[in-house]
Amino acid sequence: MPKPTSAAKVDPKSSPKQVVLRGFFAKGNMGDEALSHSIIRHIGPEFSYKFALNSPALDATTTHWPYKGAKCIDSLNRGEVMKPDVCGFFLGGGGLGLGFGYNQMICARRAGKAIVHSGVHIHEDFFSKKDPVMVEASRAMLKLAHVTTVRDRLSIDVLTHYDVPGEWAPDWAFGLKAEPWAAPLPSSDYIVVTFRARPPDDVELITPWLQGVRDFASSLGCEIVIVPFDAGDAKLAAKLGFGDQTIKDLYFEPEKAKHVIAGARAVVSFGRFHPVVFALAEHVPAFAVDFWFARETGHKTTLLLREDGMEEGIYHRGLLDDFTADKLGARLSRLQAKMKKKPFANYPTMLADLGKRIQTLMHAH
Repeated sequence: MPKPTSAAKVDPKSSPKQVVLRGFFAKGNMGDEALSHSIIRHIGPEFSYKFALNSPALDATTTHWPYKGAKCIDSLNRGEVMKPDVCGFFLGGGGLGLGFGYNQMICARRAGKAIVHSGVHIHEDFFSKKDPVMVEASRAMLKLAHVTTVRDRLSIDVLTHYDVPGEWAPDWAFGLKAEPWAAPLPSSDYIVVTFRARPPDDVELITPWLQGVRDFASSLGCEIVIVPFDAGDAKLAAKLGFGDQTIKDLYFEPEKAKHVIAGARAVVSFGRFHPVVFALAEHVPAFAVDFWFARETGHKTTLLLREDGMEEGIYHRGLLDDFTADKLGARLSRLQAKMKKKPFANYPTMLADLGKRIQTLMHAH
């Protein structure tokens, strides 16, 4: 498979200066693969890359860029991040908030490496407020990073409260370039629908919403195209009766999925975050259905839409009765009006500037 065009000049093993990337990478989860592609593209070809993974022996066998031929190390391997040819440790794709990277981050900082903790969220649940020692330990861990960026403003409030330096930046997938290709799309207009597999009750929880999806597409004169973000999502789509409308196997090619989404009239995402990011990046109205929540929460997808003024795209189980073709159509019209102003057009530039700052930091170590 050729490298994605958005990163065609970046060879993961081309430079003697190495950056270790730690995240939920090489698993075929398209959202996380979008992060790895975009991060490498923005940090650039000045470095080579190692990937700290949960199961490197398995992940290293992947034939997909950027892992093919690159060095994949165990996420508990501390020696590799301390080697002289390593200049930096980049922690993303979940980060400390999901328990990733603690030991390697400590060892990399101890060895004088540049530390970047980026594209994550840090909410109150990160801090064990009943245990003041853990609060201080958590603050200290976060302060190990030379650069910390979070992808929602709520995280900035939390960091400020705990006196931890950090800044807001768009999710890295906003900077991923769509790659045109001969996608198997209908000849008519279409909407893109994504389902997140969350067994054992995902079929039961999603089924009540399906008639609304079909009625909405029909009212627009659109076909439904399913874009699963991992293999589990594809299986769920088949269980729900959408197997013939599914574009499969793009899990390591997020640029192509973004191209499909860019041509859609709207995106309806059941539980997936990055389909919404892809849609907003391409100025396509997005609806996020947090089907496992009875009311609005601080879930990352909800925060993204609300903080960026797209709150009419938010749905949860308490709004099931509003998930009708008429009401969705009215919301779509208002979202389209907002999208005409291209509110996310400057996000790629912001990420390009952040990438340059990280390049400078890495070169200095």
